[in-house]
Amino acid sequence: GKNRLAVKVIRWSDGTYMENQDMIRMSGIIRDVYIYQTPDTYIADFFLIPELRDDLATGSVKLDVDLKHRVGAPEPRTVEFELVNNQTGKRVLSKTAKSEAGKVQFSAEIANPDRWHVEQPNLYTAFITLKKGNQVEEVLRQDVGFRRFSWDEYGNMYLNGARYMIRGVNAHDTSEHAGRTLSYDEMVKDVTTMRALNINSL
Repeated sequence: GKNRLAVKVIRWSDGTYMENQDMIRMSGIIRDVYIYQTPDTYIADFFLIPELRDDLATGSVKLDVDLKHRVGAPEPRTVEFELVNNQTGKRVLSKTAKSEAGKVQFSAEIANPDRWHVEQPNLYTAFITLKKGNQVEEVLRQDVGFRRFSWDEYGNMYLNGARYMIRGVNAHDTSEHAGRTLSYDEMVKDVTTMRALNINSL
């Protein structure tokens, strides 16, 4: 049928004054806007927790998936959970479960996962697939990193067992040509400049 898509751009709001920071004030849509269609039974939300154990050699991952149906209770579905190592392309985890009352839970251990570090950001890709029988209805992907932060009694921070110091800045996306919208090259230049100045957090 026919649909009307309306967009309202609000220039000033209560939040404008509550979060008044040192940034250029511009109104408009500065990020990509898109719409998408889901099946009648769909993945409404998921919560993915990757962890690295104290031994720094064992990873664990937990995943909660919530399904919803447009009218009434979610219909029975199968959910597949896969984890792929981005460096090698190897699938390190593959699990399947049937939904019960619209919820699915997974938990697993990963032996010797590639550890994430700010200097070597090793990542895995998680694929969450919703199926009705053998038919794929929806696929979601999420980057996953295994890392461990800890602190000693003096307040020193450790990342994966090594002392770590955060040197961060408050950054506001600003382009001299396009205002609040940055091109890919401008984003790379910003990050490269910050890393040259030993900044490791935004």
